Amino acid sequence: MLLACSTLMLFIAFALVGTGVWGSAAIAYALLGVVLMAAVLLPAPWRRY
Repeated sequence: MLLACSTLMLFIAFALVGTGVWGSAAIAYALLGVVLMAAVLLPAPWRRY
């Protein structure tokens, strides 16, 4: 799920920067969001899937 959300968020950010709707700082915000999601969801040793 983390990969699906992160990929979609990065795709939208790249698309908006490519069309000129957003500035290049949007890529940094999207990457920061991916890092924060990974920091929250990945190091959870009590989750056994």
